[in-house]
Amino acid sequence: MRALLALLAATLFSCVAACTTIDTIDSGDAGLHLPALQSYTLYVSSSIDADGQIAVAEAVKQWTSYTDVQIAVVQGSLGCFDEGCFEIQEVSFTDFNAILAYFGGSQDGHYIGLTVEYFVFISTSTMASYDEEQDTVIHETGHMIGLLHPCTAPCKTYAVMNPTYRNGEDHVGCLDVSQYQADRPWDDGGAPMVCTDVPGALDESVDGGPGGDL
Repeated sequence: MRALLALLAATLFSCVAACTTIDTIDSGDAGLHLPALQSYTLYVSSSIDADGQIAVAEAVKQWTSYTDVQIAVVQGSLGCFDEGCFEIQEVSFTDFNAILAYFGGSQDGHYIGLTVEYFVFISTSTMASYDEEQDTVIHETGHMIGLLHPCTAPCKTYAVMNPTYRNGEDHVGCLDVSQYQADRPWDDGGAPMVCTDVPGALDESVDGGPGGDL
């Protein structure tokens, strides 16, 4: 844990102010966010278990299916410090709270995902199901590609970027797609991207996931 915090400290020292902005699925923050780019590289830490690997694959498939973003997935530790480079890590609940404290975030027990510049953290020990893990990874990678919460919790807006999404039911929806496109001026002149607001979901078992959606 000390090594992780030391790496984070070194990273922040070299960053612009945006690096210190935090966001989680319960924060309701409207203040981010990370750069809206066309392509990203997501490094998958060895801390990500087999289910997490499937969740990452599902998240990448979701965002690249419904938007024109490009996400290259690389196994291993963070290998670059360009603004489109991120590493996803799975950490214990204790370590997750320590990371939240480092960034000045609340530790009320409701936080299970955090995205900051260069890093995506998830804490699976408090998740109720694989579905929650999958949707958390989709949600946090949405922050990675520059998306905000579309409303302040509690809210009922249908979007995976909703800060209080329903685990296992919400995937990338039309509001997510329109936010993605609005953040990218080079997309504005094109036709609207295909989207769906039908809840319920992809069957992860096709990808080797544990039993499909609940």
